[in-house]
Amino acid sequence: MSRSLAATRRWLRARAVGWEFFEGPHPTAQGPPIARAGTTGHAAAKSIPPMKTNSLLTLAALLATLASASLAIAATAPETDPASTMLQRHGSVAIASAGPYVAPGTFRVQVIAKLGRPDAQLADGTWLYHRRQIAESAARGILVIRFAHGRVQSLALATPATVAALQAAPLPSAAKNLVATQ
Repeated sequence: MSRSLAATRRWLRARAVGWEFFEGPHPTAQGPPIARAGTTGHAAAKSIPPMKTNSLLTLAALLATLASASLAIAATAPETDPASTMLQRHGSVAIASAGPYVAPGTFRVQVIAKLGRPDAQLADGTWLYHRRQIAESAARGILVIRFAHGRVQSLALATPATVAALQAAPLPSAAKNLVATQ
């Protein structure tokens, strides 16, 4: 069984990239070519075998089953964003800091330097910054910063409805509660 050098090179290149030519056995193989059942002779070894549609159909069915199962699990899974859930339920979420520099105890001047002037200010001295979001969360709202003695007392993210209620009935300001003594 001799084979031409060009056919051997073509076979080796095809094997290197994962293709197979059905031109017969490997050049070093011994014996007659293997024929499919129901055929005879060398011509059967040169023919391309039929596509394995059973394995493709099985794979497609498996993928469809996995996709539908993952959608069902996602639909029944609890919401994984606790900040967004709390904001929707309670109307506000207390936060530890607004960025890396504004936290409770920060001076009013430092807040202006880091966040800019507030979008709105309540009568009690509370500052409001609109269109803010908690990092790595879908919770969006209005940043509410309360001050006491010129420093940040508390930070919260609130819904517009909660801020409207604050504007209607603000907390008494610390500056208005001064008492004179003798």
